[in-house]
Amino acid sequence: RSTRATQKGDPPMQLQLDPHWRPATQQQVFRRLMQAMAYPGTIVDLAFAGPARASLAALATLLDHTTTLCDLDEVLAERDRRFLEARSAPHDDADYILALAQPRPEADMAPQLGTLAGPDQSATLVLDGEQIGAGDLLLELRGPGIQTAVRVALTGFHRDWFERRAAWTAHFPLGVDLLLADARRVLAIPRTTQVAFYENGRTKG
Repeated sequence: RSTRATQKGDPPMQLQLDPHWRPATQQQVFRRLMQAMAYPGTIVDLAFAGPARASLAALATLLDHTTTLCDLDEVLAERDRRFLEARSAPHDDADYILALAQPRPEADMAPQLGTLAGPDQSATLVLDGEQIGAGDLLLELRGPGIQTAVRVALTGFHRDWFERRAAWTAHFPLGVDLLLADARRVLAIPRTTQVAFYENGRTKG
């Protein structure tokens, strides 16, 4: 993904890529994302990937020309869309969906959930919010990769996303995997994770 000047008489010039587009950085990001998926609720720091938001650093690592992307709220710059190389698709046919986390999901929002024969043919939903690790919205996570339970605090994430997720993951192995991101950090909530709201000292399904 680098470009050299080809105009006659100009010296060769390497395009300076932002860190999140560099293979070495993407390898580090990939390892962090795999850690997040293996241990749901664990917050991983992607600040080393440069000034880009963590959602873009994750997408830059996971996407290529073989994948499809729905930029639900059209937040990606045109240059970033070109570098991602992923083909555009509607939300019900995309491998990856990028969405702002604060607006509630539209009523017709329907990501791919996979099939019994191909549960991997489902979407990964990347929610970009204000802050993970602090806030008034508290989730309690249980399931594989979690010793007992882990609580996650969020700011700028609409609770309707998690209520809709409950419906999307009701018939395992069908479902969606979530990546929650803020400016520099990411945590994962795979479809295998049970999520409850934690309010007034108790959980609500």
